[in-house]
Amino acid sequence: MRQFFFLILFLFTFSSFSLNAQIKFPPEVNDQLNATSLEIIQPLEARYKRIRLPKNRYLRCDYGIWSKKEKLEIRYAIDPVGDNERLNMIPHVKAFSMVSHLASNDQEAIISKLSISPESLKNDFNADYGEVYVFKPKTAFSEKLHCQMLVLFKEGKGLVYVFFLFNDPNNSALDYRFQAVRFQS
Repeated sequence: MRQFFFLILFLFTFSSFSLNAQIKFPPEVNDQLNATSLEIIQPLEARYKRIRLPKNRYLRCDYGIWSKKEKLEIRYAIDPVGDNERLNMIPHVKAFSMVSHLASNDQEAIISKLSISPESLKNDFNADYGEVYVFKPKTAFSEKLHCQMLVLFKEGKGLVYVFFLFNDPNNSALDYRFQAVRFQS
């Protein structure tokens, strides 16, 4: 009987830790996630915490998290397709416009564009289009030295931008956090 009690106590303790590890989304973010059939894949390790996003004139992000351990900030900007916006949802134009808007105007700054394989788009993100840009952000957007911007699009659902902000260009956490979102079927 005593072993049974300890087993129940252990299971209750373990389940409460796993429930507390998940970050809660604000109602307006939940609405946007539902409108785009998007799922944010939350990191459960490295003690990511929701952050209050700075107000800036360059871009209003919808949600953000930060890990002191991984020295990585992740911001999300979700752009659902509205009935009147179908013609404006040209993902490659919007992606380039966004990176042009957020990247530093320094003449020495470099912007790199990386493609995502069609297999990865389908299997990892369930997206129709995706690209990755790496650039130095304007300080008004972030004080971090580097930004890796993941852009994904799903026809009829919307566009999502994921900004990975960091100082160390060799930050290995990027390898683990790249699959930060996924469109649901």
